[in-house]
Amino acid sequence: MAFDSIVAHGIALLDAEGRVLAWNAGAERISGYRAADVVGRHHSLMYPAEAIAAGRPQRDLEAAADGGGAPVDGERIRADGRRFWAETALSPMRDAGGALQGFAMVMYDITARRLVQQQHDESALRLRAIVDTAVDGVITINERGIMESANRAAERLFGWTAADMIGRNVSMLMPEPDRSAHDGYLRRYRVTGERRIIGIGREVLGQRRDGTTFPMDLAVSETPLPDGRRIFTGLVRDVSDRKRIEAELLAADRRKDEFLAVLAHELRNPLAPIANALQVLKLAAGQPERVAALREVMERQTRQLVRLIDDLMDVSRITRGKLALRRSRVQLADLVSTAVETSRSAIDAAGHRLVVDLPETPLRIAQVLSNLLANAARYTPPGGRLSLSARSDGARVQVEVSDNGIGIPADAMPRVFEMFAQVNEAQARAAGGLGIGLALVRSLVEMHGGSVTAHSAGPGCGASFVVTLPSAEPTTGTAVDDQRSAALPGSLRVLVVDDNVDAADTLAMLLRIMNHHVELAHDGVDAIAAAARFRPALILMDISMPRMDGLEATRAIRAEGWGRDVFICTLTGLGQEQDRARSSAAGVDAHLVKPVAPDELQAVLGQARARQQTQDRG
Repeated sequence: MAFDSIVAHGIALLDAEGRVLAWNAGAERISGYRAADVVGRHHSLMYPAEAIAAGRPQRDLEAAADGGGAPVDGERIRADGRRFWAETALSPMRDAGGALQGFAMVMYDITARRLVQQQHDESALRLRAIVDTAVDGVITINERGIMESANRAAERLFGWTAADMIGRNVSMLMPEPDRSAHDGYLRRYRVTGERRIIGIGREVLGQRRDGTTFPMDLAVSETPLPDGRRIFTGLVRDVSDRKRIEAELLAADRRKDEFLAVLAHELRNPLAPIANALQVLKLAAGQPERVAALREVMERQTRQLVRLIDDLMDVSRITRGKLALRRSRVQLADLVSTAVETSRSAIDAAGHRLVVDLPETPLRIAQVLSNLLANAARYTPPGGRLSLSARSDGARVQVEVSDNGIGIPADAMPRVFEMFAQVNEAQARAAGGLGIGLALVRSLVEMHGGSVTAHSAGPGCGASFVVTLPSAEPTTGTAVDDQRSAALPGSLRVLVVDDNVDAADTLAMLLRIMNHHVELAHDGVDAIAAAARFRPALILMDISMPRMDGLEATRAIRAEGWGRDVFICTLTGLGQEQDRARSSAAGVDAHLVKPVAPDELQAVLGQARARQQTQDRG
């Protein structure tokens, strides 16, 4: 075959210094240089400038002279200045005495092959980057169960490095009995070709390097390779957090159901004696002593209902971060008296003996003590002993409520202050209670800048709760609460507006007994007409009513000249902070929540009377 007829690859002859002696048609096609252009020139004319600066042409000749024949890949420059990839083999040519005469150079254009390889390498790098940054573990194994790769997530999940895992059986990542089951599957697969892989489509256990296990989701895919082998890729996800959250949600849902059941029970408890008392009242005419006793029963049970609702509302406000404190200076003895009175029915009903030991120290909290006393009474068997004691070091006050009741197990101690937590559920259902009292205690105490802790030696050993609060700094003078004025002499013109006819009638009856002149309306439209005719000094206005609500009616009354100075108080079941803000924006002077306490009603009557007297003097 003639030298110039070979065009599949380039062939050139070089002298011992690397100058071109011959250049075939294939070399012309690959490089773009004609033979006439290169013969006599150094072969380095095809090397890039950076390769020439690094001495690459001379090193290639020296390497060929020493060994010869080894192909070298590298970039070259065509005659038009474009770069291409070439595979070049230099073979030394020697005379009979072994002296170097020159070189035979064979050149292949491998640009297309190089681009394909580069794309393959880039794809492999991108794939590896994706796999290594994946949250889930990715492990590949061969037909013998030997791991061939593992990403970084798999390293984090199992505690082994990829180097530790590659080359070892994947069963090392499984606890028994899955480990043995997997080995058995592999044996069956090699013999029968059965393609059932343990763990596909279901949750399994993984085992970490330290021997601990964890739940994981496992998905496995099977990929045939060109050489006939099969590779399995396992996608592993740690579902420990998901399982924990699922368990917590199930527990929370169970506590919610139990709470609703207890709430229904607790609401029915006071309603039953109230309903019974109403029936007896129908038959007790002319029996004042019995009527008086029934009145006390109804008042006591109504207070219990109000307390339940207040606790529920406080829990809602605390949960949403909406509870606001109105701090005032009080004596500890006054607080204890209020707390004992609130809890007295529960204490007396169980026949408990309550011991109170107090210093004369100012304190800044109220509702906490009654909840702690009620809790102690609830979880102490009949005839038990409760105690309330306090001590102060001047800067702080500690109040302790203790009992000799059922106690608290050590494993339950961390959750006694959690919402809806009831340590002994059977006992809790028997004793009543919503499971929110202690959570409310902790929130209120912390809002006052204090802390509360629980102590118990265990079941049957009683329990104690210690509240630590900062003492109030001493002040001079006497605090006066203008909101708690006594009943005022004289009468007022009062308009009662409520779509609940029974509520309106009973409130009007109470106000008339107090010597006030009262008219009624049962929606906002009638309220405006009645107020224009009656010209009241005080309007007790419900909010949620048909035709026109109480706030719309208030705005309409305020728009009238005669209605600008009327004292308007909303009397409603809506008691959230946003409800009070809406009332204020509508022009309401005071906002009371049903059922209204007698002293709150007296305070509003006093404010209305004071405004009327100011107007009369003007």
